[in-house]
Amino acid sequence: MTGVARVTIRCRGHPCVTALHPTTLEITRDTGLTPRGDCIVGVAADRAARDLPREVRDLLCRDDAVVTARFCCGGDAVTVRGRGSSRMTLAHPTDMVFRKSGFVCDRTVAICTDSAARTLPRDFVARIVSGEQILVSFEVSAP
Repeated sequence: MTGVARVTIRCRGHPCVTALHPTTLEITRDTGLTPRGDCIVGVAADRAARDLPREVRDLLCRDDAVVTARFCCGGDAVTVRGRGSSRMTLAHPTDMVFRKSGFVCDRTVAICTDSAARTLPRDFVARIVSGEQILVSFEVSAP
């Protein structure tokens, strides 16, 4: 399959978001969060890795796939870019993880990203901490 596939994921911020993890960024279907979850920026997501549409999943599982995720919250937006991988299983029932490294597990939806939780602008994180809604426009393309 070649082309472009898109999906929008809705989640929200949480008062315990710290966004301090240096190598990952995560959204989860879970509604609670503790300060130990320093990579989590969104909770109560309406999708997890296994819930992504078939056309998105098919493209994500290619080594030449390019991933662009635009996180929008309270009028601000942050874009995270990365890659897909043929090693992805996209099987996790609650989480979606964006990784700066090449590590892949069932939660991974992008590798070799240009951003992680720690690199998010602090004013953007402040909006997330207030519990505002986050829209993640997730796009995958492959030649």
